[in-house]
Amino acid sequence: MKKLYCLIAGLLCFASVFARNADYRLEADCGSGFVPVTVHKALCSDSASHHGEIWNDWDNSKGLRDTMSIALLQTPHFPVRIRLSREEAFSTVAVRPTPYGIEARKLNDHCVEFIIDSPAHRKVSVEFDDDRATNLFLVCNLPDTDKPSPDVPSVLYFGPGEHNVGKICLQEGQTLYVDYGAVLYSAIEVQGNNCRIAGQGIISGARLPHTGTRWASGELLIECNKTRAAGRRNLVIEDVTIIDSPSWTVSVYNMSDVRIENINLINWILNGDGIDVVCSRDVLIKDCLLRCYDDCITLKVRHNARPIEDLRNVRIEGCMIWADFARGIVIGPEAGNESVSPAHISDCQVKSCIFLEHNTIVQKDDVRGAFAIHQVASPDWEKGCPGLISSITAEDLYFDHMRPCSRAIVIAQDEHSSPACRMEDIIIRNVRIEDDGTASSVLEIKPYHNSMKNLKLENISRNGRRIVTPAIREDAQM
Repeated sequence: MKKLYCLIAGLLCFASVFARNADYRLEADCGSGFVPVTVHKALCSDSASHHGEIWNDWDNSKGLRDTMSIALLQTPHFPVRIRLSREEAFSTVAVRPTPYGIEARKLNDHCVEFIIDSPAHRKVSVEFDDDRATNLFLVCNLPDTDKPSPDVPSVLYFGPGEHNVGKICLQEGQTLYVDYGAVLYSAIEVQGNNCRIAGQGIISGARLPHTGTRWASGELLIECNKTRAAGRRNLVIEDVTIIDSPSWTVSVYNMSDVRIENINLINWILNGDGIDVVCSRDVLIKDCLLRCYDDCITLKVRHNARPIEDLRNVRIEGCMIWADFARGIVIGPEAGNESVSPAHISDCQVKSCIFLEHNTIVQKDDVRGAFAIHQVASPDWEKGCPGLISSITAEDLYFDHMRPCSRAIVIAQDEHSSPACRMEDIIIRNVRIEDDGTASSVLEIKPYHNSMKNLKLENISRNGRRIVTPAIREDAQM
């Protein structure tokens, strides 16, 4: 039966997808009648089956990208009634996350209504006829009560409308504020301490060159501490929506006291990570919505940090994760190299996160998962042992009806590590996985020849049934 499920999953994953998009019209009633809300389009990459073809498709000439939509609504209070229409007729509609319990009322074959009842449910994905390539993200925020004055010298303010500017470099103590209704086309470099990027507008890299050969060579859209100077601190990125980076989207190297909160991020490029935290400490990533083809959030000790320092005390809380091909939240895979530096990863917590999607190539035996701990040496082309990964807790996770070709949780060590690498004090608890029973896997543990100590798996259920976890062994899989 499992082989049959995998065959079905493979067929679903390899269905052809060619430049799909949908046209939406959205209205919101915040208490005084329906008013129109702008719907923005954003490229995404939905089909793992085209991975080999689109790797070098930098100019999108093959037309294998998909186009999803995102709508941003600023409302003075909740509940909010939403009316969403689209040109193409539909039969069914889902508003996820499923635990929110949002019921959509179909008005006709082109229109649906539903209610966002509270700020706790302000971010949702609307999907018609189970089509996740051309879905719509709806984000409802209360007005910003901490908006800076545009007249303050340390504030770079962009109001409603489109803004095409060159690279923005934030110096010591500066704030970049992209207000609700604004779309800022620019790359951003954070060069000082005590900097802030905020506002409920959009930062887009769509007009920057998307270039590369095997790897993207375009600009990182928001690069924090490009020189990777030691001691850089106090960074806040909050409330903004970020789309279409030519490479990594938000890069944080060698920093401390970082807060990334309530951002929304969509990136279609194949090695375009969402948030990369490298050799940093005291970092909070909270209430963020991310959809990426590559890793959405990744925590690393990387060989090109200056200096190569520990990564520690990172908290990821209340995030909503959509991984189109690689991994959703991953600790690693670049985990340092003891032949280069003793730096390692420790004291990280992933809590109360919802995984809306994960997609991979089911026939390929790899280590991609919606949530993953992957311990690989960096650089991986030099011999050496990746640094220790220790004191990791992941709890209260919900996997919401991901693709049949998904992997929920993967814990893996370096297959080629010499000497053996070490991972210890790992806790995975209070996990709910809901699916149709055809996932590629829901839990994989791959220590290979390495040392994995004090791994605790507690209260993990699939479709309401408690999973009996196996003893740790090489390539343990459920």
